[in-house]
Amino acid sequence: MMTRPSSSLLRQPLDKPLLYDASDRVVPLGDVIGSGGEGAVFEITGHPKLVAKVYHKDKLTEQHEHKLRKLASLSGGELLTIAAWPRGLLFDPRTKGVRGLLMDRIADAYPLHELYGTSSRARTFPQAQWGHLVLAARNLAAAFATMHERGVVIGDVNQGNLLVDSSMCVRMIDCDSFQIPHGKQFFRCPVGTPHFTPPELQSLKLVDVDRTVDHDAFGLAILIFHLLFVGRHPFAGRYNGPGEMTIEKAIAERRFAFSHNRAETLVDPPPASLRLDDLPHSVGDLFERAFRAQGDKPTRPRPAEWIGELETLIKQRRVCPIEEAHVYSSASLDCPWCRIENAGGPSFFLNFAMTDGSTESRLAALDTQLEKIDAIHFPELVGASLKLPRLPLAMKTAKTPTRTAADWIAAGWIASAATSVAGAFFWPVLAAGAVGSLATASLLAFGKAGKQRRQDLLDADKVLTEKLQRLALEARKINGEHGKRQEEYDAYAASVSTGIQRYKSDTEDMETILRQLRVEQKEDYLRNYSLSDYRRRIPGLTPQMVSVLESYGVDSAYHVDKALLTGVPGLSPAVMLELQAWRQRVEEKFEYKAEEGITERELAADKQEATRRFKIALARKILQGAKRMRAMAFAAQGQLDQAMSVFKRHVEEWRGLAQKRQQEQAERAPWERQLNSNLWAVLGAGIGAPLVGAILWLLMG
Repeated sequence: MMTRPSSSLLRQPLDKPLLYDASDRVVPLGDVIGSGGEGAVFEITGHPKLVAKVYHKDKLTEQHEHKLRKLASLSGGELLTIAAWPRGLLFDPRTKGVRGLLMDRIADAYPLHELYGTSSRARTFPQAQWGHLVLAARNLAAAFATMHERGVVIGDVNQGNLLVDSSMCVRMIDCDSFQIPHGKQFFRCPVGTPHFTPPELQSLKLVDVDRTVDHDAFGLAILIFHLLFVGRHPFAGRYNGPGEMTIEKAIAERRFAFSHNRAETLVDPPPASLRLDDLPHSVGDLFERAFRAQGDKPTRPRPAEWIGELETLIKQRRVCPIEEAHVYSSASLDCPWCRIENAGGPSFFLNFAMTDGSTESRLAALDTQLEKIDAIHFPELVGASLKLPRLPLAMKTAKTPTRTAADWIAAGWIASAATSVAGAFFWPVLAAGAVGSLATASLLAFGKAGKQRRQDLLDADKVLTEKLQRLALEARKINGEHGKRQEEYDAYAASVSTGIQRYKSDTEDMETILRQLRVEQKEDYLRNYSLSDYRRRIPGLTPQMVSVLESYGVDSAYHVDKALLTGVPGLSPAVMLELQAWRQRVEEKFEYKAEEGITERELAADKQEATRRFKIALARKILQGAKRMRAMAFAAQGQLDQAMSVFKRHVEEWRGLAQKRQQEQAERAPWERQLNSNLWAVLGAGIGAPLVGAILWLLMG
């Protein structure tokens, strides 16, 4: 593998040490490619895939030499795929002792921090998006898992010992500092990096400590946090307690700045940061376990747990519909990178395929997107579609229906009535007709057949009336709910329209726009202070008076105005003064937050740049607004379709019952249907016919 000693020896420069490998062959050192406190790394002439680490000391300690021999003996398999693991030893010909290591050269890879650092990533990994960082975190956890499976503990975990390539494969370097097993003891890792050292090891002499995988788990979680939160340190934030709080002290006191339990940590995350809630709960829980675990119990997440959660996170990632370079977890409802930028934060991810990174080119790209927005139509509810049905006409039956007892009784009454009228000329006939009329009418009025006919009709009409009333209520409800949705849509569309107008405004109008935004934000702020919620803080204001004020449109600090208060009956001058004083106190607490990340000061410093940044944030809001309007219209259409489907089904059910009712009426004999329409009609007819006959008999005398 190496060059022959006789020829190589002659070419070895005098300023480089002469070293042999295990086969007594000279290793020709090339240029130095790196140097540290312990040694320097050299190229090897003629072997571009290998490097040599040569220690500065001519003579290593016996313990150190034993550790290097042990490291070399573990070489092979997966260790060589995830690390620059020692392949062999280098010997000093003068002392015969170990002087260095032979390792693979890791090409086309860069320090891990160049991936999560925004500026360095734009330079080294311009195409990398957040999903790539998650993948690198996953591969990092897998590398830790491989080490732990072989009894190796990294010990000095830090970003400087890790390289990552364009495929997001992570490789470890400086492996000679790792802790490795040696019988029942260990060759320890004597060094550590404070920002990656777990709380229980802070301030300890690490040369005396046997490291564990749980110690590594803390450092691993820090590295994963760096990747997912694009460079943020989990213990760097704004401390709200007394005194100074360094990162080392925050680690020792377990003050995780992004924790859900801020009441205990007293630390807020830095502004313009991803939030723990932007990730799935399961991932957030792993960070809480890693950074807030108490005691020395091995409870921190192991690499395998991270691998599982990060693989799920990769599968469930989402691409921002506004900025293609923005990739985020589906656990977040809205794009967190847009949120950070809109609040004036940095642009962590840029689409270099569409922009050169300048605000001018990014604004131009957003302009193109804005031009592609199609017209959005809110579904219209046609009034005729909610029209209530009417009773259909009775259909004539194709064949003569079978006559029932009620029909024959009604026919008997007709004959009796005719006899009664004919009896006007001969009273015995009149008497016979009267008896017949009363008998048939009584039979129809109180007999089973006649009663059943009337009851059937009453029941059918009752059902139809009730159902028609319910249909009327349903129609009003559909109309009301759709109208409410349209009002919400119109209000939101109006705010988007205002945004579009501001987006199209000239740079010279920016001062006016910022003043408008400040006024609008202050008005919204005052509206959040309702009188009913803050009544007890206003001396003399009773619940009854709050009700009176609300009935006059004064329900929040925003409406507390002298002109309005003067018109409220029963409001004493003292309470009026208290109300105005309360509003003034509330108003004094108002702090303007630049909604689009631009302040008057930034505008004064660089109007063109500030205007572009303002418009970038506004363009995103407009695009998101258009998306939401489209979603609102789509949802409204779906809700309307569903409601109309149910309404139409109920209308058809009503029509079916109405058709059945009319069909049953059509099957009755016409004379029976008219006579037996109700009880009083039957009784009147039974008495009326003889009475008419009797009157005629008397007149004709």
